[in-house]
Amino acid sequence: MGLHFGNLGIRVRGVVSFAISPYEQRAMAGFLSRGFPNLIRRFNGQAFIIGPPLIASYLYYDYINTKAEEMSRKNPADFAADV
Repeated sequence: MGLHFGNLGIRVRGVVSFAISPYEQRAMAGFLSRGFPNLIRRFNGQAFIIGPPLIASYLYYDYINTKAEEMSRKNPADFAADV
């Protein structure tokens, strides 16, 4: 069985692997006819799931920043007697 390094005698039965030659592959096959419409379909399917929480989070963030700016302003009436 040749039990030296690189040939340890381990045999795996029932495993079949397939490979395609790089010369037989077509990487951009069907990109415009199938890929782009599939992208639009997937986007439309997820837009109403992702969009509303994203918009609500932005509005909440904007509201909190506006409130923080208002609270950090000084009131000029408090310093009218400090001449």
